[in-house]
Amino acid sequence: MAAGETALKAARSPRFAAQIGTPTPRFAAPAAALTAASPPAPQAPSSILKTEKMGTAMTSSMNKYGRCDALVDALQAEFGGILAARILEAEAVDFLWVARIAERYLGLHVGDEMDDEDVSQELSRMLVLSHLAGRWHVGLCLVDGEGTAVDLLWKRPFGSRPEAELGFAQAR
Repeated sequence: MAAGETALKAARSPRFAAQIGTPTPRFAAPAAALTAASPPAPQAPSSILKTEKMGTAMTSSMNKYGRCDALVDALQAEFGGILAARILEAEAVDFLWVARIAERYLGLHVGDEMDDEDVSQELSRMLVLSHLAGRWHVGLCLVDGEGTAVDLLWKRPFGSRPEAELGFAQAR
């Protein structure tokens, strides 16, 4: 009757029919020795060193002022000059904030249009001096408590750094 039970089990579970009666299941993991030697150390430099080298190369491709110039170049290459300029204008607050060279705190922002969710959010007025896309800019940003720029109240482009620094010093 044992052979009949085996046949019945095989009929109910054809997937495991080959395993019935064998000491090791077909899907079991191979046995590993607990005292096996550790794998040899890699001879090539680690991926961390490769990442650091790539970061150094990317930094050297940027000019000494800009943090966003590589991104601006990529936008111009992918979308063309006109569309890249429109993207820069639409996202000006983010680009100017990231590309800032200097910033100055001008006090808390008091707005007339505050609704319920804005009451709990304290915004600071921060003046920024930025170098973006080959031009110098001075702008006034609203920054939340976490240091994220949320709005750009105004910006003014300048042709040179001394002019921009003068505009930055005179802005109130």
